[in-house]
Amino acid sequence: MKTAIRSTLFFFLCVFITVSTSCTSNDPISPAVKGVVTDIDGNVYQTITIGGQTWMVDNMRTTRYNNGDIINANYVGDTTFVINSGDAVKCDTINVKYDGSIIVATSKRDKLIAATYKVDTIYISTLGQIIKVKRKSTIINVGAASIWSTLKVGAQCAYNLTANLDSIVKFGRLYNFFSSVDSRSIAPAGWHVPTNVEWAALQKYMNDNYDTRGAYAKALAATDSWMFSTNLGAIGADLSKNNASGFSGLPSGFRNANGTFNGMSVKSAWWSNSSSPTVGYAWYMGLFNYYNSAVWGANDDICGLSVRCVKDVK
Repeated sequence: MKTAIRSTLFFFLCVFITVSTSCTSNDPISPAVKGVVTDIDGNVYQTITIGGQTWMVDNMRTTRYNNGDIINANYVGDTTFVINSGDAVKCDTINVKYDGSIIVATSKRDKLIAATYKVDTIYISTLGQIIKVKRKSTIINVGAASIWSTLKVGAQCAYNLTANLDSIVKFGRLYNFFSSVDSRSIAPAGWHVPTNVEWAALQKYMNDNYDTRGAYAKALAATDSWMFSTNLGAIGADLSKNNASGFSGLPSGFRNANGTFNGMSVKSAWWSNSSSPTVGYAWYMGLFNYYNSAVWGANDDICGLSVRCVKDVK
């Protein structure tokens, strides 16, 4: 009888310990997808809130800016068109000058011209009439390393120029810094490429809440695709312990300033929208399979890195 009582007490004690432990988890947040956001191409991204910031859970893969312009295209130069004599404003010449995302429209006859543009067409409204004019554009050959390495305008590509949609959906696309700060915006409305201050805030939150348990980089990294590492506490040491935060960082690699690719399965780097004090460089945050902390540094603005957007704070 005493043996049975002891067994019963032991059973309830074990249950109590188990319940108590599960109710006092060390996780500062409960990872859960909070919603979705859609870009101009119709790509849907899951989102999550971490420490008061709402982040995309996926890397950006848009091919267009928010106004519809193709990222891998130059919209520059001058053009002129003449309104036909049968039009409401009679004969008039309107000059339209393109300078990146800025348009200046002037008319010899009518100074009250409003100009907007989208995709590959300019729509000019004058005296209540709409005149449609084809814009000048040149597609950038981002596949050529010699061209990528000299670009000073926005550009994007897939890793190793792959056309595999499953890979692009999983790892996203790679963008140079110029595309991440273009005024036409690659981020969906209500979102933006994070500043270095916002990346630093995420790192501080992760360090304050996760580093006591080993390494906060593991809490940011996804549970798959990372190359194995023997370094204690590193991202690649035990993938099953990764992603406690739900950030789901993947080793998407990057494109070097010379146009070559490397780092897939080993590294991931995300642009900020902040230039560094060194001309031609900008801040980024990165994860490496053999580190147990995130890396914060400056990279050549020609390089192709991943982009994660953060939601605007109202």
